[in-house]
Amino acid sequence: MRGAGRYTLLAALCLLAALGLTAYNCHQAQTAGTEAALQLEKLHTAIRTTQAEEKPAAGGEKSDTVTVDGLPYIGELVIDAYGMHLPVMADYDSEKLRMAPCLYSGKSPDDHMVIVGHNYNSHFGPLLSLGPGSRIDFIDSRGRLYNYRVNRKETLAGNDLQGLLKDTEDQLSLVTCTMSGYTRCVLRCREISRSKD
Repeated sequence: MRGAGRYTLLAALCLLAALGLTAYNCHQAQTAGTEAALQLEKLHTAIRTTQAEEKPAAGGEKSDTVTVDGLPYIGELVIDAYGMHLPVMADYDSEKLRMAPCLYSGKSPDDHMVIVGHNYNSHFGPLLSLGPGSRIDFIDSRGRLYNYRVNRKETLAGNDLQGLLKDTEDQLSLVTCTMSGYTRCVLRCREISRSKD
């Protein structure tokens, strides 16, 4: 009986640890969603201000980023099927990724852009259920609209950078972790139209 009590205590501690981890993950996801919504609102204001001012960047070209709270953004990702509007940061690091999806590779919609995001429900979690034919829009920092369709969905090993960054006929790749965290869901998207400059 004495050994059974130890196992019961151990099981209870494991259950508490699992509940604590679940609560932490839920809190992280909720915080990320709130932060992304706040940054998106500020991004919209910054884009409108930039369009009104039309200031060229150094070298005479217009900038491809808008700065919000000291962080550069390249635009907004729109996935109407889920009512999602997400700001996209201009560069990637783990802290920025907690706030919003980040550009991992590429520089603009004219390159093959790879955008990564956590699989929070408020970020890229819904991508796990999107499939070929789904529509995704990107609005750049100048307010230009790019329309994409999901061409195919891939699952890659978490460390398969070569597979992630391979040459592809698709212009946009959206990447998030699968539920296991060991593999990545990649949506390869093809541009179908864009607004005029």
